[in-house]
Amino acid sequence: MKTTTVCITALLAMGVCMTSVAQQHEVSAYGADPVPVTEENSHLNTNSTNRDVEAYDNGPYFNIPGSPNISRLENQTIGNTTLGAGVSLATGFRLSDDFILADGYEITEITLFGYQTDAPVASSPIEGAYVQIWDGSPDDPASSVIYGDLTTNIMTSSEWSNTYRDSETNAGLTNRGIMSVTCEPSGLILTPGQYWIDWVLEGDLGFSGPWGPPISITGATETGDALQFDPNGAGWAPYLDGGSMNAQGFPFVLNGDLILGVNENPALRSHISIAPNPAQNEFVLSNTSETRLISAEIYTIGGSLLKTIDLSDMNQQITIDSSSLSTGVYMVKINSASGSVAKQLIKR
Repeated sequence: MKTTTVCITALLAMGVCMTSVAQQHEVSAYGADPVPVTEENSHLNTNSTNRDVEAYDNGPYFNIPGSPNISRLENQTIGNTTLGAGVSLATGFRLSDDFILADGYEITEITLFGYQTDAPVASSPIEGAYVQIWDGSPDDPASSVIYGDLTTNIMTSSEWSNTYRDSETNAGLTNRGIMSVTCEPSGLILTPGQYWIDWVLEGDLGFSGPWGPPISITGATETGDALQFDPNGAGWAPYLDGGSMNAQGFPFVLNGDLILGVNENPALRSHISIAPNPAQNEFVLSNTSETRLISAEIYTIGGSLLKTIDLSDMNQQITIDSSSLSTGVYMVKINSASGSVAKQLIKR
């Protein structure tokens, strides 16, 4: 494989506003790809250890399950060209994405995902992870870091996630093994609300990267509202795919201990389910407990409320129309008089 590193200036369009930001691309030359595939500086986990409960999952890192799993870039089908986003301590590029907690947690484990091109999977090349939690978007001057720093390595382990990152035009390549990076923060207690996680990975300098693979959902053009930090003066900017300019999100998983008395009904959580998930035009919300539900709220992963469903007359099941939702990841918050439960919904 021949690789070339180039620097360009791209105009990133968000609504009617345009921001000029310098990005570094690793261009992979595999011959005549109909759509160029790049790795840019600008991550449903099945491998992390569940300490107590899963507090939050930002989205799947592979879209083709198997042995191994495949995280396939749809560069032909939807025109996305980014294999991975720069998240390297050596270059200073970082990633940030938001999450919403419906309940209070002490976060005991954070799982991040990254790869280094051409690195072997038998021994992970990822050597460190540095994490900060913000009380608002990092690009907002009013936001503050409420936990962590960029000097303390909180990674406890890193191993191959049994997943490769490839593209439609180069299906089957096995030179990008995605690593599952486990971090153990100490004393990270979060009340219900919206936060932003900011992270950077330390890798083996003998390989390019580390790169963060975007959320991988077949057919999804936009998968989130992540930001990337450019240390060369541009600062934080929305992370957009390098070819399609579609907004992207990155997978990560938060596990932790519920803080009772904040907003959570632990007995209710195990009785609430959503199926099918992923859903298409509708899904069934089931409640096998005796607790009467009040409402369900569907949010984007950016925290915007899309719709509220009245559940006051619900018995054990209700069918909810999801046909108006775009392909992507959503949060469904189910409310009762004795607490709330948050469930992730994937729409295809």
